[in-house]
Amino acid sequence: MSRLDFLQATRGDRQGAETALPLPVGGEAPADLVGPGLEPGTVAAYIALSDGHPYLQPGDEAVSLFHNHERVTGSCWLKS
Repeated sequence: MSRLDFLQATRGDRQGAETALPLPVGGEAPADLVGPGLEPGTVAAYIALSDGHPYLQPGDEAVSLFHNHERVTGSCWLKS
């Protein structure tokens, strides 16, 4: 089973989300995962896979992006 087999989001849950990667995170379109307060058309980040492990890739540099309370300035693994 993939590490990213199920994704729960406000626009609907996705089974087998790995096939839909990379997922843009941001304002309305073109983002698949919508973040509050982000302008439409803004892509704050992308969620993708490398060797079966999910990671976060920053998008628009004007958006402050954090993971585990640390600012993300480059790609980082998604883990708790």
